[in-house]
Amino acid sequence: DDFTFVHAAYKAGGVEYILKPFSKEEVIRVVQEAQQQLENKQTFDEVRRIFMEEQLGKLVFHGDSTVLNKLIKYDDILSSNMYFFSIHTNAPHDLLKKAIQPLSRYCLLVYRKSNIIVLYNNFCRLPNILSRIKDIILSENDVWCYFLYFEEKVDLLSISEKFDKLEEYKKYLFYISNEYIINASEFHKYEFSNTTSDTLEKIFNFEYRHEIDMLENQITLYLQEVINRKTKPAIVIENVIDICLHIMKKYIKEETNVSRKDILNKVMSSNNIEDVKKIMTILIDKAKSRFVSKGENKNDNLIVNVINYIEENYASPLTIDSLSEIVYLSPNYLRAIFKEKTGTTIHEYLTNYRMEKAIELLKKKKHKVKEISKMVGYDSESYFCATFYKMFQTTPNEYKKRHWS
Repeated sequence: DDFTFVHAAYKAGGVEYILKPFSKEEVIRVVQEAQQQLENKQTFDEVRRIFMEEQLGKLVFHGDSTVLNKLIKYDDILSSNMYFFSIHTNAPHDLLKKAIQPLSRYCLLVYRKSNIIVLYNNFCRLPNILSRIKDIILSENDVWCYFLYFEEKVDLLSISEKFDKLEEYKKYLFYISNEYIINASEFHKYEFSNTTSDTLEKIFNFEYRHEIDMLENQITLYLQEVINRKTKPAIVIENVIDICLHIMKKYIKEETNVSRKDILNKVMSSNNIEDVKKIMTILIDKAKSRFVSKGENKNDNLIVNVINYIEENYASPLTIDSLSEIVYLSPNYLRAIFKEKTGTTIHEYLTNYRMEKAIELLKKKKHKVKEISKMVGYDSESYFCATFYKMFQTTPNEYKKRHWS
């Protein structure tokens, strides 16, 4: 036909002339047909990919072996054993999609929240694949990613069991700081310790300006000891929250750029010991540069008196009027200088301090949430729970259960 003739002419190098006449409309028709065939194939491939991912998700995440025959029917490569690895990251979805897009050409992908399971049949490609994905993901600030893989191939029937293993091994990433690509088999005999650092108690004995360097040294020692002992991450996070609260209370009450809520949220969401180190470094630097001065001028002393009164009477009803009477100032003027000196309102400071005390009490089994709400100054249990959730994104009961688990 005309199209074959023209194609052959070009292939032979006859680009300056074409011996056989042809219709422009016919060429357009042939090109459009080819384009339609290509689009149909792309649509089929996309539908097939979505179907495969859905069926693989049932197999991997739910152990549904009934989908096995369907998978093999649509891709007979699945009848043989395959390699697989998982990606764990906090990267935004768009960035993650961009990073793994090239994988779809020769790998099968299964998504679930921040987990991505990748099945492939060529182990030699693995280092280059992961290196490219890592570079794209880590191009963003405050983003982390880890790759867990098994060296041996797995059959589809046992892939759900292997995935559960990877989920179990995820907790061990807390102490992995300089590696991104990790052989999960290395975690086979890895165990956490329930012991913490012997220096923890010493940290809470420092509260004066001249002791800040000693405090820093003790915190560094504490972090190194928990790393050496492989202390359970949950224990470390609890301890670090207490340390942060201590530093903020004793050293940086007046710091306008430090939010207790933000700091505590960052600690509670830490996935790695390096994240914890960064948070502690920020707080220590702030403590060095800005601490509570207890006598620089009259207003400083007044604010210190108000803070001391709040911390001694937080369980009682406190109002701006009652506090202003203590320091013989008008309520509006007290609001203004308190905000100027501390970077927060009196209400915010009182709420933060009550929440700190609530956390301390929740760690003791003998108190119920209703009792704790009254002990920290809230007559309404529901209002206390709502305030706690707003600050920590968890309820008091959930926090208590997690602590004692």
